[in-house]
Amino acid sequence: MPGMSGLELQRRLVGSHPDVPVIFMTAHDDASTRSQAMSGGAAAYLIKPFSEEALLDAVRAALGTT
Repeated sequence: MPGMSGLELQRRLVGSHPDVPVIFMTAHDDASTRSQAMSGGAAAYLIKPFSEEALLDAVRAALGTT
């Protein structure tokens, strides 16, 4: 994502819209980023490629409809 990291985007979203759930999707997984994303309140952290079902499960969990 040019110009901003996913973690920076998460910080901005949480700062301006704290009730909006964040689901991370990445092809470049690393433990530090995953840890920071989840401790920053991410509803899920998906590593590409992921299944349609994994995405739907993450969205349902984020919306509290599981």
